Amino acid sequence: MKSGVKLLLFNKKIAFIFLLLIAIFLLQSAVYKKSAGEALDEYYGMALQNFDKECNNFSALVQNHENAKLMQLAFTKLRLAFKKFAFIPEFYNPYQVKFLNAPALRWVQDDDPTVLQPYGLQVIEELIYSTDIKIDYSLIAQNISVMLQNINTLQAEKNRPEKFTPTLVFIALKQSVIRLQSMGITGFDSPIALQSLPEAMATLDAIETTISFYKNDDAETFNLAIDIIDSAKQYISTQTSFEKFDRLYFISHFINPLYQQLVTCTLRNNWIDNNDRSPINPLATSMFDKATFNINAYSPTEKYRPTAERIALGKKLFYDTILSYSNRSCATCHKPELAFTDGKNVPTALDGETAILRNTPTLLYAALQTKQFYDSRISVLENQINDVVHNQHEMGGNLANAKKLLSHNNAYAQLFDSAYPTDYDKISVYNISNALASYVRSLIVFNSRFDKNIKGISNDFTIAEKNGFNLFMGKAKCGTCHYAPLFNGLVPPSFSESESEVIGVPLSGAGNKKILDTDLGKGGFTKISIHNNAFKTPTVRNISKTAPYMHNAAFSTLAEVLSFYNNGGGAALKISVPNQTLPGTKLGLTRKEMKDIIAFMQTLTDEY
Repeated sequence: MKSGVKLLLFNKKIAFIFLLLIAIFLLQSAVYKKSAGEALDEYYGMALQNFDKECNNFSALVQNHENAKLMQLAFTKLRLAFKKFAFIPEFYNPYQVKFLNAPALRWVQDDDPTVLQPYGLQVIEELIYSTDIKIDYSLIAQNISVMLQNINTLQAEKNRPEKFTPTLVFIALKQSVIRLQSMGITGFDSPIALQSLPEAMATLDAIETTISFYKNDDAETFNLAIDIIDSAKQYISTQTSFEKFDRLYFISHFINPLYQQLVTCTLRNNWIDNNDRSPINPLATSMFDKATFNINAYSPTEKYRPTAERIALGKKLFYDTILSYSNRSCATCHKPELAFTDGKNVPTALDGETAILRNTPTLLYAALQTKQFYDSRISVLENQINDVVHNQHEMGGNLANAKKLLSHNNAYAQLFDSAYPTDYDKISVYNISNALASYVRSLIVFNSRFDKNIKGISNDFTIAEKNGFNLFMGKAKCGTCHYAPLFNGLVPPSFSESESEVIGVPLSGAGNKKILDTDLGKGGFTKISIHNNAFKTPTVRNISKTAPYMHNAAFSTLAEVLSFYNNGGGAALKISVPNQTLPGTKLGLTRKEMKDIIAFMQTLTDEY
């Protein structure tokens, strides 16, 4: 009997302890709140699972050799599922994204000349939307397989919440806004299906959800960003046509304010990235501003970054013939009144007769590139200057000799002393190049009529100019290579890679319009076949002053350039360009539309 009582008491005690533990657990559960990083990780994990599911659903259609229409419907869901989380791996896992949503072009890595095949959504889009070729189910299946492998890699990543710090997440959000503006609404991701508007909605949904995770006591600041997103989504919901979408209005009324509000969120909460090698200034509140880009990210070490003294010295050297054995200065071929070009087809060599191979490019915004020269053979401005000064056809100079001459010039000695006060050898060969490079790095203006209108400072765009911008960023697909806000080949949103393109430029001169130019461009430097006839994508800022056009001055007017692109580049001219990166299909632009695009490009002329 006593043992039975003891057992009963023991069981009651165990039950009491068990109930107490449950109560403690429930209390802790009620008190415990997921961190923002954990909430984002949960959202990301679910989005990855959904994307994985849609990939498998699409794969089943491919395995059954379903018709194109059915696959296109499933593909639309697949792309929208990707956009629900894309901003995260685009920032944290860019290598994996190359196998999920890279352009349908062969590519090479910087440190390996092996030519790699493209994989992912854009490749599949081309395969299921092309009407002139039979559907290659095996190739689609191969792309899906590669995508699933990379999804698995993302899903298996450890300790994700730890990297979702507010500072990094808000950099990723800002980059997502930049990408939406520069690539999302241009058709870059969806060049054939033209699903840019619903995909923009999905992107904005992802941004809004993420912001909600990081809301804190400063809720009003975050709510303002969410209000802007809701207004942007409402505006998109009223738009039914990719071609008629008013991108100028969308950017100026929603993208710019949203970006500014995200910056405000980071400032008010001290979520600032102190990495001064980041291409984007974390304090810049607009993508169309002189302060937007951090020139330090494109400059040498801290010791040799631009200063007012170095810029002034570089400007004086720029106009001086002391660097050349001839009577030439940098300004001989880079005239400020012509946006630092020379107006010639190609410059003439020092003998006064021989034509130099390529057209003189503008120096405005040249510092905001990661590659120099049309063939991208040099990365650093200082080295580019050294190359030009010593080129026996261009300047025929010698920096070592220039150093001797400058050392005997009292005015220059004082300027070098002021510009490089801590250097033992102040008038060094490197410092000469660095001073000139510092001046070139100062040629970043962002004060054109376009900049003033897009920022809301002015409102004087004509209907033609506004229409031209929307065409440039939409139907004409100019913005898919000439990325806003620089309108060159510096790829957003990281702005760390300068692209080259193969467009099939013909030989310059009358009667040569169906003969491919013999200049191999980047291919002549890298010796990689896919780079043959590839040339760096230049800025179209100040283009009204930089005629003639193309690396070989093949076209005299902007009308000729637009006509070339409208017809599909070299491929449309029956020029054999097996590696052309420009789509060979016609754009279908009318004469009026081409005139409007030119009218817009003329608004990109800076005051300097």
